[in-house]
Amino acid sequence: MSAETISSLCELFLDRLRDNSSWNHHRRRFLSNGTAQEVFRNNQRDLRKLLAEILHISQNDTIILPRILESTLATLSNVLAILIWIRAPLEVLGRFRELLPESRTIDFDPRDIITDGNLPISRETASRLFPHPSRNVSGEFYENQFRFYPENSIGEGSFGRVWKVRIEKGHVKSHNGENTNAERLTYARKDFELNREQAFREETNVLQRIMESPRRHVNVVVALASLHYGSTYSLFFPLASCNLWEYLIGENVPVSKPTSLEDKSAIFYRGATLAGALAFLHHEFQSTNLERLACYHMDLKPHNILVFDINTPQEKWKISDFGLSRVRGRGGVDNAQYIDLSTPFLRSTQLTRPTRDPSTAPRRGEGTYLAPECAASDGRVSSSSDVWSFGCIFSLVMSFLDSGTQGVEEFRQLRRKQEAGDFFYVTRHGKPMISPFVTAWFQTLKDRSRSGGRSAEHAVVCQTLEFLQNKVLLPQPRGRVSALEVEITLEWIGKLFFRRPTAPRRPSLIARFKDAKDSLFSHSSVIPPLQPLPVSKGMLGSMFSPNGELLLYYSRLKMEVFVVDQIREAGRHGECSPDPLSIPTQKREWEHFAISSNYICASVRASSYQNSEFYIYPVSALTIGDAESSPQGTKVIYPSPGSIEKIAMTHDGNLTAFILTNFTGRNSEAIIYLFYTQDLLGAGSELSPSLPGSRTNSSASSVTSESIFTSANRINRDARIGLVERIRSLTFSGDGRYLVLVAQSQQGQLLVRAWETYTGTPCAELPISHPGLANLGHATFTACSVFNKGPNLALVLQRRQMTYLNLWERTALKQKMEYEMLVVFVQDDDQGLVFLGNNGIDRVLRVFALPIFDRDELQKPTEVAKIGLSKYESSTDSAVLAPRNMNNQRVLLIATVDGSFVAVSLPASGPVI
Repeated sequence: MSAETISSLCELFLDRLRDNSSWNHHRRRFLSNGTAQEVFRNNQRDLRKLLAEILHISQNDTIILPRILESTLATLSNVLAILIWIRAPLEVLGRFRELLPESRTIDFDPRDIITDGNLPISRETASRLFPHPSRNVSGEFYENQFRFYPENSIGEGSFGRVWKVRIEKGHVKSHNGENTNAERLTYARKDFELNREQAFREETNVLQRIMESPRRHVNVVVALASLHYGSTYSLFFPLASCNLWEYLIGENVPVSKPTSLEDKSAIFYRGATLAGALAFLHHEFQSTNLERLACYHMDLKPHNILVFDINTPQEKWKISDFGLSRVRGRGGVDNAQYIDLSTPFLRSTQLTRPTRDPSTAPRRGEGTYLAPECAASDGRVSSSSDVWSFGCIFSLVMSFLDSGTQGVEEFRQLRRKQEAGDFFYVTRHGKPMISPFVTAWFQTLKDRSRSGGRSAEHAVVCQTLEFLQNKVLLPQPRGRVSALEVEITLEWIGKLFFRRPTAPRRPSLIARFKDAKDSLFSHSSVIPPLQPLPVSKGMLGSMFSPNGELLLYYSRLKMEVFVVDQIREAGRHGECSPDPLSIPTQKREWEHFAISSNYICASVRASSYQNSEFYIYPVSALTIGDAESSPQGTKVIYPSPGSIEKIAMTHDGNLTAFILTNFTGRNSEAIIYLFYTQDLLGAGSELSPSLPGSRTNSSASSVTSESIFTSANRINRDARIGLVERIRSLTFSGDGRYLVLVAQSQQGQLLVRAWETYTGTPCAELPISHPGLANLGHATFTACSVFNKGPNLALVLQRRQMTYLNLWERTALKQKMEYEMLVVFVQDDDQGLVFLGNNGIDRVLRVFALPIFDRDELQKPTEVAKIGLSKYESSTDSAVLAPRNMNNQRVLLIATVDGSFVAVSLPASGPVI
């Protein structure tokens, strides 16, 4: 063994390892995951020389040495690098031979087998493997191994400090554990010291429950990972641009006073999405076994709301910091008992008296935004306490809309004139009441908006502040509305930003009709007018979002998106409908489409040698009516050669389902796939560098990230669904808990299958025999609609037979219809059906209603409206039953492929409940 040669080669590798090392926040040098292997692989000639010298093998050996070289690169790179790093003596380097599989004898000790996968090893193991008579080599190996591996990672996951940290490449795994980050990533790290271990555990538990919930919300921040190192406990989060307080007061943040209605409506919308996140935590939160839970934040304030992608079209506000939060069992209308989870978090369950909104003893934060009941020693806090805090925060947002950071500061200084501080309530004679300074400020904002001369903005300001004052900022918790009602109301008020001011004039025929239709429309003889839309030629079809807010037209070359409220507002004033937002094709032609309340998903045409490719566009990033804008989307590649034949999304876009087939023809077998949409989007942001968020007219600019998505299919059983040509429908239930597929055999028999979306397992399968109506030549399957709760659906067959299916009970209630029905809708309460069809005589389209209070016997449909259309093609035209408005009325929206639009108001009472 040549000591000089070995020493020279070791120093050479030591320099190269140092050149590729990094520094942590303690200014200690470390090597990111995979660095040692990369250094050795890039210098294999020198590594071959070093191994030959250490192991006494000729460098010309062509049998043993190549195998040892590969073993070292594959499984022992870090072990050898550590020995080189500590400048281990020659006799210790010589023991490296005993770690190689090629050098083991028949009597080897299994305890002496280590590879890179066994690191970090204990001091005892290091002492046994690397003894030395005069130097503590084993101790040096033990300490320095942590330059290559963290000491104790414990996996994914108010009382700690937050740091901006950089994670080196190779140290962040994707959800499926197969890929690691190829570039450095920047995260936020929240540290809890040893005496705050309980706080760390509690916040981690809440975040864990949120992550495990079958439903997620894009405006709730969850931890990416947790770490225990020494006496410090840490949680890692996506790095935000700032918190909302810094945003509203302009603290080290480049924000300016919003001036245009577009900017103000965008900020208003972001604030309203926080109410949606709060409603999710209060009402839609579920445990892993689908039990209903309620998560109370209990410390909601602007400092705990994070702002991401500030000053970009993708800007989002998200609720964070669950250090004081509580997760409690929650009862409901369908449950006579609720589960009381032992405080503070899920540990055991017991049955207790029923209640709608479980409350819990206060665990208080401190500060301006807490509800009055949080200050009482015997107060009981619940979801209403968070609603109060949200109302305080949203009043700051309204102040910012008025005059930017100056308005927020002016409001704060006004509240500080109170003796008790800048709270939003005061106590008089032992009873809380909203602060007079708050109500005075609200009036000031109303007056300012009136003097601004913008009627739309004035309407938004007045209705919002009156709602906050009369429904949200109420001293008694029982009087406050729920977070869900706050979300719905603010979304409705926010639409007033798009109202177009018009000069006084004699009302048009359409406007006069709109004024009178509420009183007349219970008579089916009144026909609503059609509105022409500026749709491009060559469109292949259309579809509405589930809530009827958006209308999507599509062709092979482009998608065009309309805001329905803008269309209807133009119709009320006899004006032309606004131009749509155009989304151009991405190099290849568009193929299949889906739209939800929050996302648009479109696949591109693939060939036999290409992976499945599709694009997801957040609705919040769309700037409707701006012809110069280009929407920002995420390109996702699924590495499985195949053709996407159908796409479906839940109403909120939380889940996305695909049907894929190979390229042996339309009669090939199809497979159904189910993914969380956020996982699809997260793959784009996690593993791919983002392009700048600037907007141009090029097609390429409409994609902000690109990724290869490899997560496992959530459908874990019975994913093969037969021939793709036989599939008639793929739809989610309204609550997103079930995915329902309808297929048809060559003999006309239908097969209905359902999967539970959280577990991905099949939960129902029911064949439906239909011999066919001899006097009708229509195809067997006409339409179907899945109920909002439970895997139940209404089927229309050959336009004349309605079948109500209960998949849990495996029952099918059939009824022959007097009229031809083309489309069927289920009401949001699941208590009635609405049909679009005709009477078979004059071919004028009509709307029919059918109550289904008694599921054992169906009633006869009742005609409730006529429509000025004589034709409806389900393959190209679209319709949706929109949610009830503030007057408890529902509207049926219809759009045809040639650009005709009609809104049919349905009676608030009568056959449609």
